[in-house]
Amino acid sequence: MNEVLAILVGAVVIGGLAVAAALLKPQRSPVDHTTARTVSGSDDPMPQIGGSRTFRLGVAGESYDNADGTSRQRIIRMCSAGEPMQLVPEPENPHDNRAVKVCRQSGEQVGYLPSGHGLFKKVKDGRVSVVVDGIHGGTREKPSSGLVLAITVRG
Repeated sequence: MNEVLAILVGAVVIGGLAVAAALLKPQRSPVDHTTARTVSGSDDPMPQIGGSRTFRLGVAGESYDNADGTSRQRIIRMCSAGEPMQLVPEPENPHDNRAVKVCRQSGEQVGYLPSGHGLFKKVKDGRVSVVVDGIHGGTREKPSSGLVLAITVRG
């Protein structure tokens, strides 16, 4: 009987250590480090984890100039990783009534979320925050610069 009790106590201790180790294990970054991509069809692009989720998404239209003639490429060259950005719903957009502009805090537009992003309602509800996750291009081989955003959606 003592052997059975010792085995049970040992199993509980080992099981407790396994649970503690799992809780103390460093967690992966909440940013999905896959390639930037668009998400089509849904207004809920990623599964919800812990009340919010963060994923990467590239900016579209960064090679065009803004309506006032300012160069989006010039504005992008002034951006830096970690910089907070604004997302501005644009329901009156003639090409896409669910378009969302991506702007610096100063209001300078750098582009749009790609078509099919599924975030329009969440942006309108104020449940989305965004920072620059990375800047690519701007080299001799790829002169145009582009932005990848880290987008966090709350509940």
